[in-house]
Amino acid sequence: MNIYKKFLSNLEFKKLKSKMMSSNMPWFFNDGVNKEKDGFYQFTFLFCNHKGINCTQEFIDLIQPILLKLKYKKLNAVKANLLLQTNKTIEHGFHTDQPVGTTSIFLHK
Repeated sequence: MNIYKKFLSNLEFKKLKSKMMSSNMPWFFNDGVNKEKDGFYQFTFLFCNHKGINCTQEFIDLIQPILLKLKYKKLNAVKANLLLQTNKTIEHGFHTDQPVGTTSIFLHK
């Protein structure tokens, strides 16, 4: 695993964070984090996938700086997860959305 700090420029990061934290980001409720009805919940948004879902120019422009820096052979999906702040840290364990390699980028408040 490679960990990079400042993967995006300040401007790229602010633009992405501004949209994702705005009141008009179309988050979708999921009743479960690792599996359905596991007692936790999160919100997700699928920016785009291999079928073209949500691949609007607005969302492509937001994730383009990330895509340009990654060395990938095939793009299956770009998805965002939003977990709400809690009083204590909750570790949810690992899971896979795709049966192939994954890249994670974390945005923090």
